[in-house]
Amino acid sequence: MRLQIDNLGYIHRADICTRPLTIVCGKNNTGKTYLSYTIYGLLSFLQQSRPFQIEREVLDNLRQKGTAQLDLRKYADEKQLTNVFQHISEQFTQHLNRVFSSPEGEFAAAQVTVTPNSFSPELSRPMKIDFQLSKKNTITVTKPEGATTADVVLLNQDDAPPPPSHVLSVVINRALCGLVFGNYFKNPFVITSERTGIELFSKELDIRKNVVIDSLVEGKGKIGDPFDLIDKYISRYPIAIKDNIDYVRDHQRLRKTNSFLVRSPDESEALFEAWGQIMGGKLSIIANQLIFVPKERVNRKQVRVPMYLGSSAIKSLVAFDLYLRHIAQPDDMLMIDEPELNLHPDNQRRMARLLARLVNKGVNVFITTHSDYILKEINSLLLLANQFPKREALMEKYAYVKDEVLKPESIGVFVMRGHKAEAVTVTDKGMELSVFDEVIINQNDATDEIYIAQKE
Repeated sequence: MRLQIDNLGYIHRADICTRPLTIVCGKNNTGKTYLSYTIYGLLSFLQQSRPFQIEREVLDNLRQKGTAQLDLRKYADEKQLTNVFQHISEQFTQHLNRVFSSPEGEFAAAQVTVTPNSFSPELSRPMKIDFQLSKKNTITVTKPEGATTADVVLLNQDDAPPPPSHVLSVVINRALCGLVFGNYFKNPFVITSERTGIELFSKELDIRKNVVIDSLVEGKGKIGDPFDLIDKYISRYPIAIKDNIDYVRDHQRLRKTNSFLVRSPDESEALFEAWGQIMGGKLSIIANQLIFVPKERVNRKQVRVPMYLGSSAIKSLVAFDLYLRHIAQPDDMLMIDEPELNLHPDNQRRMARLLARLVNKGVNVFITTHSDYILKEINSLLLLANQFPKREALMEKYAYVKDEVLKPESIGVFVMRGHKAEAVTVTDKGMELSVFDEVIINQNDATDEIYIAQKE
């Protein structure tokens, strides 16, 4: 996916083409969070947008007869797709205030442009999509392999009235996005840098929500503007943070399903072993409470640690654990602000290798980072894609495995500098990245000179 961002917050210009692994780094207050929130907001926006113009005849047939047919060639020709990408760009740019929960007009000068980037629709693959609109309304979209038309069926149980046309338009648009775009636009899951606070204060956030509900009920219509009350008790967050809060609130329901990684235990056993090394234990639900159970150690009784007493490192990993075990699907977009958050350097290196494993299993990963350890580890995984005499011996010595090796074409790296996103060259010789080198060299020089001066 490729998009161009202009005049958004700290960002004057960013031209980003995401890869299976996309890395954004740079100093504080250079626009990394603006960039990641924009991409997450775009992918979330596309799940509810209506970029395709659905013919009135299709909507009428669906409401009146319960069936309709979509000619995909009408929605996938070059002219139509040009209009669709333009529509997405214009509508999402107008949506930016909601993405960042900012005052109206905050991003009046901003522009986000989504480009096809050599996109070509593949209409031959089969697909069946079910949408449960309510307890009594279901839509099924079916397209056989090789066909260029899709059949849409609306089922209304117990003679329930059909949904309004605008609802049907949203559903058909979602189906068309899957049929026409395939996996070009990914399903996102975001883990923000605020995650430790969200985990710690999630119950307080729910208490605030309940206060609003109780006040509305007790007021019995005597409250002036209920939205004033909501603004009073509930803080406004960017969409990425809001969704993170929802993950924590809804974790018990989300944990009832299994990710594709858990459903393939033989193929993912090594990945979860690597994850267990980073976690240092496992998470469990005990008496409706999330509990961390550390690994057993010699001469120490088994302990159970409630989340409010857990370390900052464990709090920072909760959402990631939820994703790996219960949510992950192939070709997702996993977005993490600062995956190194609260992790010791050895775990930062393990994190880099775990992310590489996910990429090689088909999960797209987008990270922002300040960690030289993560970047150097990923650079090593790049170099190991080459064949050289001591390669196998070095992999064995440092416990690298083939599932962690990365190819240059799978990685995109950007440095936020001078209000722009600068693309970094990535080849089989590694990443041409020196964003941290100047700081490290300066620190080493200072340490050496101080030490020598004391000896004089």
